[in-house]
Amino acid sequence: MNIRESLEKILESYGIYLKEGEDDLTNYILDSLQFISFIVDIESTLNIDIPDYLLKYDTLKSFNQFVSRLEEIYEEKGGELK
Repeated sequence: MNIRESLEKILESYGIYLKEGEDDLTNYILDSLQFISFIVDIESTLNIDIPDYLLKYDTLKSFNQFVSRLEEIYEEKGGELK
């Protein structure tokens, strides 16, 4: 499973199913508690620490860009998906 698939699976656990071409997660993750839970789930699943600059709600405006940034972090760490 790759980063994108892992994030999609996490989103599905929240009842969020992205349609083809959708990119803005702020339409689905509506409050700070849900955002924090989402971040914690990502860190746990990918076994990474997300840097502070990505811990802003605005980073969810582009799912594709968020995935790309996480892929970079993940590659730097040299981790394996759980």
